[in-house]
Amino acid sequence: MNMYAKRIHVAVIRSQLEKTPVTIFEHELKLMEILHGGIGAVEKIVPGKDVGKGLGYDSTGEVVELNVDEEYARLGHRYGNHPEQNISIIEYVYRTTDDLKKAGVKKPKNVTKKSNVASINPVATRLQEKMKALDISFDDNADVDELEMTLKIGLMEVLDGMDVEYKDDADVGTLIDLYDEAGAGKNDSLIIGGDES
Repeated sequence: MNMYAKRIHVAVIRSQLEKTPVTIFEHELKLMEILHGGIGAVEKIVPGKDVGKGLGYDSTGEVVELNVDEEYARLGHRYGNHPEQNISIIEYVYRTTDDLKKAGVKKPKNVTKKSNVASINPVATRLQEKMKALDISFDDNADVDELEMTLKIGLMEVLDGMDVEYKDDADVGTLIDLYDEAGAGKNDSLIIGGDES
C-alpha cells in the first residue's frame, strides 16, 4: 500500500539563538514536535522568506510516493518512544498505517519516487553494505542520519545477542569496533565516513 507525502522545511528550536533546519515530510511534523518538546518546538520554514534560498535540501513542496508500511517502520525507528506515554511516538500520533496514509497528500499529476540515497552518497552506501552484512533491514531511501540510527539500533541488537556489553550512548563507530573485536566481523570491518582499509 502506497501513500503520497510532501516535503517541507522546518526549524527545530533548540534555544532562542539556535535553530536547526531539517527537511521532513509534512506528516512528520506532529512527531517531531513531540520529540522536541511540544507545539512551538518546531516551526515551518518558508525558503526565500524565513531563510535564504538554497538550503541544500530537496525542493520544498516536492511530493513523493512512499510505501506506507516502510514509512511507518522508518518513523518508529526515527522518533522512538513518547516521552510521557508508554507507547511509541508513531503509534501515539498515527495508531495504524491506515491513519498514516490518511495524513498523506492526494496523488498529484507528477510524483517523484524517492531516490536511492546510496546512489549519490558513499557514506550511505557503506552503511547499507554493513547493514546487509549484519542482516539488518533498512529503508533504501533513508538519509545518512536515518541509516546510521538504524545501524546503531541493529548493532545493539546484534551485540545483545552476542552478550557483548556497551554503553547506551555509544556511537556507531564504537559499536562497530565492539562487533569487530568480538570476532564476528574480522573480515567485514567498516570505517564510517572514511576509506576502507
